[in-house]
Amino acid sequence: MTAVSLVEMAQRTRQAAAKLAVLSTAAKNQAIEAMAQALTAAATDILAANGIDCQQAQADGISLPLYNRLKLDETKLKGAIAGLRDVGQL
Repeated sequence: MTAVSLVEMAQRTRQAAAKLAVLSTAAKNQAIEAMAQALTAAATDILAANGIDCQQAQADGISLPLYNRLKLDETKLKGAIAGLRDVGQL
């Protein structure tokens, strides 16, 4: 990632945060639930893509601790989805 793309990403993040700040709690919770549903629907594709990433990382000689952070399994993905839903309940 280049420095320019990081700056652009930061600008977009600020713009999105400003838009989110004015949303109602119900709208925010609806968006969070939509994210959880999208992750659930795409779980097979996400896990497959992560498997490819992990294979490449191993081939590149990534350290074991970093590999363990990269590796996503069904349990971790379900935990992330549950975490999103927990945030929606706050």
